[in-house]
Amino acid sequence: MLQPSRTRTCVLYDSATGHIVHVHKEITLEGGLERNDNEIEQRTRHFAARRGRSGDTLKVVFVEAMPPTPHPAHRKRHWKVDPGAAKLIEGG
Repeated sequence: MLQPSRTRTCVLYDSATGHIVHVHKEITLEGGLERNDNEIEQRTRHFAARRGRSGDTLKVVFVEAMPPTPHPAHRKRHWKVDPGAAKLIEGG
């Protein structure tokens, strides 16, 4: 059974508000093609644009992993990006 050799999570966010617009997780299996950050960013922007989410104010940040999302009926935490520090934070 193939195992992941690397996982990268690319978060597309509004640079003014930190609002997360799109998240793309790239998993590379052992022996598979490993994309560089630029390629992953372009794929993230492409998939977001296909869903009508694009614009000049959108930036990306790579994170180790997105925090687990609780069941929608019990959602209490929300995440955003701190635009100044370009890192994922808990936010309203």
